[in-house]
Amino acid sequence: PPPSPLAAMAAAAPLADGSPGVSIDHGAEPYAQLTQRGVEELRRLGAQLRERLVGEGKLLGGEVGPEALSLRSTNFNRSQQSLRSLILGLYPTAASNPPSIVVLDKADETMLPSGKCDRRQELLRSLDETILAFPGLPRLEEGLRKAIGAGEGEGLKWQHAREMLVCYAAHDRALPGSVTPQLLTDVNTYAAWVWGQWFSRPELNRLSIGRLLKDVLDGIDAAMTGPTVFYAFSGHDSTIVPLLCALGAFDVDTPHWPPYASFVAFEVAEGTPTPGAAADVYVRVVYNGDVVGGEEGGGGWRRLEELRRQLQPLIPVD
Repeated sequence: PPPSPLAAMAAAAPLADGSPGVSIDHGAEPYAQLTQRGVEELRRLGAQLRERLVGEGKLLGGEVGPEALSLRSTNFNRSQQSLRSLILGLYPTAASNPPSIVVLDKADETMLPSGKCDRRQELLRSLDETILAFPGLPRLEEGLRKAIGAGEGEGLKWQHAREMLVCYAAHDRALPGSVTPQLLTDVNTYAAWVWGQWFSRPELNRLSIGRLLKDVLDGIDAAMTGPTVFYAFSGHDSTIVPLLCALGAFDVDTPHWPPYASFVAFEVAEGTPTPGAAADVYVRVVYNGDVVGGEEGGGGWRRLEELRRQLQPLIPVD
C-alpha cells in the first residue's frame, strides 16, 4: 500500500508506549511489508470476526473499546500491518478510539521460534540426518537449483526461496525461471515436513514456542474475569506451525504449510453453573475456520483443564 493508507492503518492501532523504536525488518521494504492483497485478506478476516463477535449480546460491543482488546505483534512491519488490517475489519472506525499494539523486545518475544539456546541448536543438529532423508530430496534440490538458476556450489536457502515463490503465486504472477506449480507444491511440502519433524519433538517445541503457550493460557484465564476478552497475537507462519504441533493438530505425514492470513483461534465458553460449584470452562481450537481436536461429536469443545494438561509439559519452567 502507498504511504497514505499505511499512515491511516497506523492511526487505527498505534504502537504502545515502550515498544521498540525500529522494527527488525526496517529498511527491507517492499519485502518487509504487506501487499494490498494481504491487507484485503486480513480485513476480510476481521470482518468475519465482526459478524460473529461484535454487536448487542455478543462478546464485543458495537463501538471499539480498547479496554476489551489486547493486541500484540512481533517487531516486524508486516506482522504489525497484518494486525492493523484485521482490527480495521473488526472495527472500521477504530481510529476514533484506537487500541494500541504491544511490541516486545526480541529477547522477550515469545512468538518467534528462535533464540540463542545451545540445547535448541543441539536438537536441531541432531535431526540433520532425518531432514536429509526426505524422499526425493536430491531430485527436488536439483530441480529448484535449475529453475531459479542457482549454481551447484551456491547455498540454497529453502525458506527464502519458498517465501518468494509463494508470493509470486499468491499475486497471480508468472513463476520465475522454469519453476512449475508442481515444483512450488513440492517445495512447500518439503518445508512443512521439515518443520513438522522439528516441532513434533516435545523438547524442541518447548524450547522454541513454549513461552507462547503460557501466554495463550494466561490470556484465556484473564479473559474469564475481564474486562479484556479479545486477545490477538500477530506472528508468522513460523509461529503457527510449532503451535499446531504443540496442539497435536499438524499432520506430519501429509504436511501443508500455512497459507497467507492463517489464524489459530482459541474460543472459550462457560458452562452452566451448578449449586455450590463453579461453572466449567470449555475451549475449542479453530484453525483457518476448521475445528481441530476435542471430543468426537462435541463440536471440538473440551474442558480448559484438559487443554492445560496437554500444554503444560511444553511450557518452560525456568
